[in-house]
Amino acid sequence: PGTSIYSTVPEVGTGIYTYQQKFGTSMAAPMVSGAAALVINLLRTHGYYPTPELVEDIILTSARVNENLNGKIKNAGQLDIERVAREVHRRFPRTRGAGCS
Repeated sequence: PGTSIYSTVPEVGTGIYTYQQKFGTSMAAPMVSGAAALVINLLRTHGYYPTPELVEDIILTSARVNENLNGKIKNAGQLDIERVAREVHRRFPRTRGAGCS
């Protein structure tokens, strides 16, 4: 999880930040948290109050399967934020036109 994700990195003592590729769960966790926030926001904006289980199911259902991840992570899936939004819209049609298509 979290392979080749760009992050800002400070240059020590300069106050300048550059971008570097980082790896690991420390990089993946914010991405998944952001996806969960998107799901919750899309649903709450339209009067739905999703359970944590529903949010997890939407994220896992919409993940792109990557056979190289079999046995390494849950459902061998990679996060795809566009597919997350599409899955919300598929399950809850009232959310269509809410900023993601």
